[in-house]
Amino acid sequence: MVDFIFKKGRKRPYIGQLSRYDDLGILIKETFKEIKSEINKELGDDVVVYVFGSHLWGYADENSDYDVRIEELKDNRSYDLKTLGRNITETIEKDVHIVIVREDRVSDNRILIP
Repeated sequence: MVDFIFKKGRKRPYIGQLSRYDDLGILIKETFKEIKSEINKELGDDVVVYVFGSHLWGYADENSDYDVRIEELKDNRSYDLKTLGRNITETIEKDVHIVIVREDRVSDNRILIP
């Protein structure tokens, strides 16, 4: 029996929080790797990128966006993550949102994108 959750006006299948990147479907993993590649092109290869949002929490569906998070950049560069997310959205034709989390607010609720 499949559990469901109602989120943002949609009934979505709910599998529970994922703990490993390999728990994601192959096409989802490819999309997250593409997002990471685009972020690294813009911000540098030293930026670590994590799965976040509905894919992490286990209620993503075919209409879900791709939420990723990065940790605070070490060299304090200025960056516009909203614009970067829009640019990546246009490039890969998937809805992408990027959030940043300060190092002191990092939790274990994340999955590293290799």
